[in-house]
Amino acid sequence: MTEPTPTPTPADPPPETEHSTPPVPVPTPPPEQEEADHLLAVIAMIVAAYRGWRAATNRAEKTRDELLTPLGIPATVTYALQQSALRVLAWQRSSNGRAGDELLPYVAQGVAAAVNAGVEVIEDTIVDWDDDERMDDVAARAKAVAALARAVARTTSNAAMEAVAQAAGWSHKTWFTQQDSRVRSAHRSMQGQKVPLSGKFTDGAGRSLDYPGDPTAPADTWIGCRCWMTIERQ
Repeated sequence: MTEPTPTPTPADPPPETEHSTPPVPVPTPPPEQEEADHLLAVIAMIVAAYRGWRAATNRAEKTRDELLTPLGIPATVTYALQQSALRVLAWQRSSNGRAGDELLPYVAQGVAAAVNAGVEVIEDTIVDWDDDERMDDVAARAKAVAALARAVARTTSNAAMEAVAQAAGWSHKTWFTQQDSRVRSAHRSMQGQKVPLSGKFTDGAGRSLDYPGDPTAPADTWIGCRCWMTIERQ
């Protein structure tokens, strides 16, 4: 007598077929928050110097250079940005297995790109903050400093990773959003956008960016942005 075939219970896994598709692995974003925490102290120091300058100066009579020169931003932040870039590049190398070794000869280029981009974000933000009432409120100022640290971390991370990958001859980069309700409308359509590494991403408003946090793009494309990217060898 033939025994009946047992009926699978809901807890049983679905049977595999020859057409089954393996799940696509979710890429890991760079350690942005960790780097923001590392940069927080030096950003706070710059903002404190800026507030002192504001208190002692007739801002209406000062140009951009006259505002920034007393703050000495490049000299103040260069070491911190270099260390942040090195940590991110170490992460990038380890995340790519043996292929990551191809990036090692170009670390200096990545660090230089990170420092230049990070300084630009800080300087542009300080200039935009001129006459900003948040600087006179302790709680608002703390939030602004934290937001700037995150922006600098994002920019330096992506600038460093892109620079070494380009120098190593890698192929493409892909944009990722946080895929939640806080993603700005111009970035929602960029989820999964893949372009050649030497090319540019295009947001929903038709504006071009090298990477999330690109300081050469209009400020409203990178201020508060939480997007990130991955880079592929081929």
